[in-house]
Amino acid sequence: MKKLLLSLFGIFVLASCSNDTEESVTFNEASVEANSSMMLKSASADPVLKQLYIDRVNSQSYIDFDNAIVAFNDKLGTTIPDSEMDSSNKMLGWVQNNITQTGFLNYQEAEDKWDNVETLSAIELNANYNFHDYLAGTTPGTLLIVIEEVRPVISSCKECYAQFLVCSKAVNDNYTGLIELAVGLHKGGYISNKSYSVICAEADLQRIKGDRKCHETMDDCCTDA
Repeated sequence: MKKLLLSLFGIFVLASCSNDTEESVTFNEASVEANSSMMLKSASADPVLKQLYIDRVNSQSYIDFDNAIVAFNDKLGTTIPDSEMDSSNKMLGWVQNNITQTGFLNYQEAEDKWDNVETLSAIELNANYNFHDYLAGTTPGTLLIVIEEVRPVISSCKECYAQFLVCSKAVNDNYTGLIELAVGLHKGGYISNKSYSVICAEADLQRIKGDRKCHETMDDCCTDA
């Protein structure tokens, strides 16, 4: 997926130059303000994007999508290599060849559940159009700051918390980078609604899997501390 996005990004830049020569969990403001000091951030979040993001993650369409992708990840398991997570085609190919290492009954179940994830991603995209449309006009890194403020993680295990924040920031940076690149291409008409919703689903699966690893690593660290 990264190679595809980079190739499309190259096309996007060239086209822009040519044109120049001749564009589940409930979050609220109180919890954000109470915990924002715990996050690693270098600037305040864009207030408009922040509110749109809060509205998005609290929407039923996003909750349905998030529940489906979390359930899919649970069945996918933990043995799949990161190198097989670049795209849904590679991921499903690995599942087909390693079905016994997953929680799926068979490949058809995995394919059907992923199709459902993609469908719910498309529904979420349409339901939260204002968020995606506004995001397309922001600078790279804007969404990362929003996520760090809106999704704070509090831990009493100070010995391992700093390590967790580094891990979490890397996961969120990868996720937001993919989404911001894709939304720009989508806004410019270089990829379809379908392609954009699939990329969002793939990026969210990577985020959920990476975030879970960060939490598990912190839990193990705190147990040993």
